[in-house]
Amino acid sequence: MATPKTGSFVWISCKVKPGPFSNERVVRVDTPNGPWVGFVNVRYLKEPIENGETEIQARVISANGKTIEVSLPGHSVASSRVIRKDKTQVSLVTVPA
Repeated sequence: MATPKTGSFVWISCKVKPGPFSNERVVRVDTPNGPWVGFVNVRYLKEPIENGETEIQARVISANGKTIEVSLPGHSVASSRVIRKDKTQVSLVTVPA
């Protein structure tokens, strides 16, 4: 796998539940500092499921050593949109040519 670089997009595993609107989901991403939970538009999910596990698209804001910091889309109810993940726990988003 290619190494994520600042500005690139990655997929991160997440758990999804129905949200308050048909195009929105409650998303949970586990992090070393506890879970990130927020409301996210389905367009940022790899699969627009209503309930279960999929991946969320995030933008890399820094990449150092074995970890990266990413900015998640949506609105968190209790924390920042920025989380830290191990590089081995993400996959690059590929854009069709």
